[in-house]
Amino acid sequence: LKPFWLRLNPAQRPAEQHRVAPRHRFVVPRMSGSTIHWRPNETSLSRSSFNAIVSRKSPDVPEILMKDLSMGQKAMMGPDWQPSGLVSRQIAEALTSKRNGNADKKSDQPASSQ
Repeated sequence: LKPFWLRLNPAQRPAEQHRVAPRHRFVVPRMSGSTIHWRPNETSLSRSSFNAIVSRKSPDVPEILMKDLSMGQKAMMGPDWQPSGLVSRQIAEALTSKRNGNADKKSDQPASSQ
């Protein structure tokens, strides 16, 4: 079965030369927490530190490096997996805050910057 436009006689068919390509509207995305573009030749540390500066936070360099180095393993293990170095830091921070009597206060800054 032919499409309807091929069943029309040539005088009724739309002229190919008068067709206009559809225009796609370009929408600029709003800034989110991180950027959406990544190039292999840029280091994750510079990108992450730039994002931290723009969002007015201090970058946690050891965390950025650990996450960058274990990216492939995270892809295999699933979204809930964390590098052992980050888990160790969280445990050490919890034990330190208990020992200092600040168990109910959580610090906004990472342990490496204190």
